[in-house]
Amino acid sequence: MLTGAQSQTELSDALAALALGPLPADLMARLDGCGLTDDALLNPARWPSLS
Repeated sequence: MLTGAQSQTELSDALAALALGPLPADLMARLDGCGLTDDALLNPARWPSLS
């Protein structure tokens, strides 16, 4: 699922990245180690309002 594209350029860039295939397993493991677990950060419904 792709969410958050704000322009045609962002969508095109995301689709080009998708066409490159998955990231290497070692990189995915390193990124997974950076995982966020705080629901206040992960759930946009809990983010503070900008107004």
